[in-house]
Amino acid sequence: MRELTEDETDLVSGGAGSSARQARRGFVFPLSAEARARVEQDRREAQRLYGLGNAWLAAALLAAAREAQAASPERAPDECTYDARLIWGIVPELARRLGVVKLTTNEIDWTIRELSDYQLRVRAGHTLKNISYSTAPGWRLLTRDIANGNAVVYAVDRLCPGRMGDQEDPIVRNLTELAACRGRPYSGVWTPEINLPERDEPISGESDVVVDEDEEGPLAPAPGC
Repeated sequence: MRELTEDETDLVSGGAGSSARQARRGFVFPLSAEARARVEQDRREAQRLYGLGNAWLAAALLAAAREAQAASPERAPDECTYDARLIWGIVPELARRLGVVKLTTNEIDWTIRELSDYQLRVRAGHTLKNISYSTAPGWRLLTRDIANGNAVVYAVDRLCPGRMGDQEDPIVRNLTELAACRGRPYSGVWTPEINLPERDEPISGESDVVVDEDEEGPLAPAPGC
């Protein structure tokens, strides 16, 4: 039984910027039993984080951000990239609003702190859309595909639930399309039900790796820089 390539592993785990169109078309590869087990483990972890109270979720997010900071020293606190702003600005601010009191000086981004909960939600959505999935410490939790359960989305949902039909909200746009494709309900807040298999069919990314034929366009600079 063949091993997954690095690209296939990333697609199974679900990069944060993946979209629902992966569930509809592309080349399909069977997964090994080991790969299926890893996918199921990731699903259980997503559900565990979803069930945490606000303070515990805040602590998990901040711990992941600090792991990512340590794993990626090239991402400086003042760097104007989506990756850096996620771990040095957005996630620490989400943690603060959910209950973490103490942040380091480098984790305080005054531009992000001045955002309303809705503006922070939109900023987080655009950031997740423009970063790639990584298995590095900390990054694995923060960059999961939002369709399959991402703790950053859990946080923004609790601070400011999405509004259906809001075209300015990339999280709502992504999950509305994905939920419709999977035949699952969605009302502006991610729930574990979205990550269940379609009725009588396996979810893309659980029993198969789907390679999208569409190419991603160039990334825009991080907003607010």
